[in-house]
Amino acid sequence: MKRHIKRSICIVVCLVALVGTSATSVSSASSSSLSGDFILGKQAAKGFWGDKGKEFITTVAVLDALNTLGDITNKNYEGGVSYIDYYISDNNDYYSKQVSVLNRAREYITDDSERLAYSVLEESGGVSFDRGYYPDPLTTASVLQTLTEVDYQDSSVNKKVTISLMLYYLANSQNQDGGWTPVSGGKPTTLATAQVLESLLAYKGMKIQNLGGKDIYIDYVIQRALSFLSNGQGQDGLWDKDLASTLYAFPLIKKTAYPILYEETLRTKIKELQGPDGSYGEGDVFLTALAIPTLKLIGE
Repeated sequence: MKRHIKRSICIVVCLVALVGTSATSVSSASSSSLSGDFILGKQAAKGFWGDKGKEFITTVAVLDALNTLGDITNKNYEGGVSYIDYYISDNNDYYSKQVSVLNRAREYITDDSERLAYSVLEESGGVSFDRGYYPDPLTTASVLQTLTEVDYQDSSVNKKVTISLMLYYLANSQNQDGGWTPVSGGKPTTLATAQVLESLLAYKGMKIQNLGGKDIYIDYVIQRALSFLSNGQGQDGLWDKDLASTLYAFPLIKKTAYPILYEETLRTKIKELQGPDGSYGEGDVFLTALAIPTLKLIGE
């Protein structure tokens, strides 16, 4: 991926700063900052976070969490961005997340966003995980989210052709119950629905005209998704009795002001599940990073 010349030396500078020094502390004044301190202390010398095989996706989650905390000026953040910068993404999902991270870090991503746009299949509007795969809602949503963040525009008269195609695909792949499946033909899940919904929120009020013989109203698609997610919350406050599903669903529903039936129960549950060191899932860095937006939303 093409970068500014300065990036060629940044990884060396950042990683030298990481090795042999303690992690930069966020603060210990709140539950969210306690979680932030925990994840900063788990960074590897090479700049990434996460266990073997999960380094990329965990590092992306941590960088998102640090953005939420407003802690993006320390060496830990820079080291994480450098790791993502030099990572070789071999599928469209990871590649879109890579472009998103670098865009937030104000890196050069014009060529990369063009490549992402070319991954959209004209016949369906979907994006496949990799060559040889069918298009799926999760990868399509990931690419849509990134193209939205970089304000991608087509060179044609209609600047939003690519975006409209992806919205059309996601609207048509929505199940009757309002949810989405991780892959085509599967069962709708909270995780998949929350991630697709996140990519759609920027298009509230939009109408896609006369694609496939009918008009599509994105607000209607969003409302159906919110209904699906709302119905998935249990009396214990969690979604699907699963922490990860909850940490994806709650911030999105809260952002839309959609009613949350067991919100107070959820607040109590989230605080109960946090360990003394600020972690979730018994020291799971990925889950802890996902928890930070929720902790901020509930005032912790």
